[in-house]
Amino acid sequence: MSPEAVYRKFVSHPWWNALKKEAERVREMSMAIKAVWALARNRTFWFVTLGGQVMPLRESSLPHPSWSAEARRVPPVMGGSLSIFSLIGHFIAAGWKPVVQQGPGFVEIRPEAIVLDMFRDPRLPELRSFAGLPVISPSARVYLIRLEEDGRACRRVCEAELSASEDAVSIILRGEPRAVRAAISLFSAWAAKAGASDVQVTRGSELVPRGVPDAELPEEPVPVGPPRDLVELNAKRLRFLKESLRAVEKSPPGHVVWPDGATLPLPRPAKTTAIYYGGAGDKVYETLLGLGFEPAVFVGDVAARNFRLAVVPKFVIMPGTAFPVVVPSDPDSPWTLFLAPEMPTRRVGLVLADRERKRVLAYFAPARSYKKRTLHGYCDPGVISMLAEALSDVEECRVSLSPRFLVEALSQNTLVRA
Repeated sequence: MSPEAVYRKFVSHPWWNALKKEAERVREMSMAIKAVWALARNRTFWFVTLGGQVMPLRESSLPHPSWSAEARRVPPVMGGSLSIFSLIGHFIAAGWKPVVQQGPGFVEIRPEAIVLDMFRDPRLPELRSFAGLPVISPSARVYLIRLEEDGRACRRVCEAELSASEDAVSIILRGEPRAVRAAISLFSAWAAKAGASDVQVTRGSELVPRGVPDAELPEEPVPVGPPRDLVELNAKRLRFLKESLRAVEKSPPGHVVWPDGATLPLPRPAKTTAIYYGGAGDKVYETLLGLGFEPAVFVGDVAARNFRLAVVPKFVIMPGTAFPVVVPSDPDSPWTLFLAPEMPTRRVGLVLADRERKRVLAYFAPARSYKKRTLHGYCDPGVISMLAEALSDVEECRVSLSPRFLVEALSQNTLVRA
């Protein structure tokens, strides 16, 4: 499948639209909870079902001591999904509700809308766009709660908070003792199925014997997180990143390499232009991509100028947390495949060549320290006016030219307007 076909299928997958609708539904239900809470005589908590039914919660807090359990040496993938998604799916199949807290209440969410943040905690995402690509921004924390019907109301008997690490999955439980014991039993049964080497249970800071019999696991967990066909598309998308990085390995330092094998030398001197930006680094990248710049990964030692540039497809980049734009450092990581932000990442720069791809007109690398918020590089005097004019609309952004640049511009009798 061609890169364009993979890109079109990836960005048009119905899961993205479902995420957007789910976030909108939760916002609407949040407003409903706040309205009901303001009109109610007693300041109780509320629960909103998937069907939109608003029910009062008899328990607004769970004063019982916290319990926790951790399963160690758990494989990251289990049953075709991330292990933590598998665990959440088993709990949901056993009657637990995935919720996010919205003011004085909880809103039930659809399991397929759950994603992981960079700390591998389950979240309900917000969806935004960057350079024509859908981008997940993890938002509200997802909890699991156990409810019991109590007339026209319901009662929260237990609450679970889950998280994952490289080879472990943990759960924190607050609730009534019988509900906590049932949850630990279910967790232990899941850990045994996952092949965990050890399960530790604590109450507060005290380690307790695991005398709870393992529960019967539901035969099939409820599907959680991105659907399998989207994960497979993501794997195909990231394959083009790996191919681009492999293509640059045999090229000499000081060159830029395209995925099709085309190679050009980088102009010298390396630092004639700097772009300083405030909090709008991703806007700078979007603007430059719109001018014809291509994203590129710097391979080698940038500080020593012993590096190569690997041009990568635009659809493999993503906004970063420390740096404006990044690519995954390990495209084969299961966390990356399931669209979870993975650390560390690789910084992405930008390169601009002429239409015939005979000469590099500009290239920029992000500063090694994310605190500097700077792109350093080379810019041909013939394109600096276009660059400065386009970036003039980006807030807190300015272009700085070195004396070397001015000497080169004067030598070429180029009119510079910055």
